[in-house]
Amino acid sequence: MSLHKPIESSWRPFDITAYRLKTSLTPAERAALDSAHSRAGMLRMKPAPDIIRPLMDIAGVSGCSSKIAGLVIAGLLREMHSSGMPCWRWTLKYIIDWPRRE
Repeated sequence: MSLHKPIESSWRPFDITAYRLKTSLTPAERAALDSAHSRAGMLRMKPAPDIIRPLMDIAGVSGCSSKIAGLVIAGLLREMHSSGMPCWRWTLKYIIDWPRRE
């Protein structure tokens, strides 16, 4: 008999139609991603800007702390700035090679 309570899954489908998932960044998004200061400001905006709303929503139901979620999203925003494209447009090869670029 196990002394541990089984982990319950709270997974639910992710409705991508609820988001603006464009293939490229707008000039305003590029400007907002340009510095660490402006990227940090994006994380505090209410409502969240379109470019990070899907990420914030996923983080909100992930079960991780808001601090960890903020750090992960900040890293994704930095990489979106470097790549010049939204993270949902990255190829698998791009993601696999990411650590080698650091």
